[in-house]
Amino acid sequence: MFCLTCMAGNGKGKLLHLGLTETGWQVFEYDLSSQQTKQLTFSMGDKNWPRYVEATGMIAFRESRGYVYTYSDGKEARWSEKTGMCASYALADQGKSMFYTWWAADNRGRHHLWRQGRGDGFPTLFRRPDVGSFGHLAISPDGKLLVASQIPGFYEERLVLLDLDNKSLAEYLTPNTFRAMYPSWSLDGKRILFSGTRDSQNYDLFEVDIATRKISPLVASSDANEFAPVEGGDGAKVYYERKSAGQVHLDVLDRKSGKITQLDLPYPAREPYWYD
Repeated sequence: MFCLTCMAGNGKGKLLHLGLTETGWQVFEYDLSSQQTKQLTFSMGDKNWPRYVEATGMIAFRESRGYVYTYSDGKEARWSEKTGMCASYALADQGKSMFYTWWAADNRGRHHLWRQGRGDGFPTLFRRPDVGSFGHLAISPDGKLLVASQIPGFYEERLVLLDLDNKSLAEYLTPNTFRAMYPSWSLDGKRILFSGTRDSQNYDLFEVDIATRKISPLVASSDANEFAPVEGGDGAKVYYERKSAGQVHLDVLDRKSGKITQLDLPYPAREPYWYD
């Protein structure tokens, strides 16, 4: 069942997300209990990938030029003045270091995976993809694994699992017949949620079990595309971005009942990130 507006019962915690304003896509925070929304960033230009670091209470995001910024006490600042631009990023070590993708020196069409500590003078190359480029990134709750989307060639994108303690270990989680992106970890670290398609018609939501490598469907629509799924609360909810007929908003799936509802926000919204 799909509801046009979402009443009480969307769960607990807060949902960072992007909201469309006159100055571009800005970072907002939505309180799921009170159903109140608050704009956090106001600088010009689009933002993306909002993230929260529990250890420090830091909120991070990528701004339109490719630099990673933080938000704290109403102020926006560069995560590190010594870090350059990136295509995508994931914070590690309680926000003290960052993995990010950027182009190869000899080929801007190929993105490698880099690592840099907040106090480091220069980044270090963590891994070159065997073929193609790395895309979206997500680090496991225990900080030991990183899942990345890898783009081997034209219209192909797979999820690859990397061990942060052993650069040589890498394993594909999705087949080459499947285009997969926007990975995120389940709260217990046992599954990876993602957006994917087999026929290029619609992007639906799936999850893959780390132990068994079994892929299971979460949400499918014939008239919409679903992106950027994240678990919330005790894992009973899945929040995600839904695009249909030129409109974009945030939906929530109740795993137990299968009910899908739309978050009642006064602006177009995308890229949710749940935290407690």
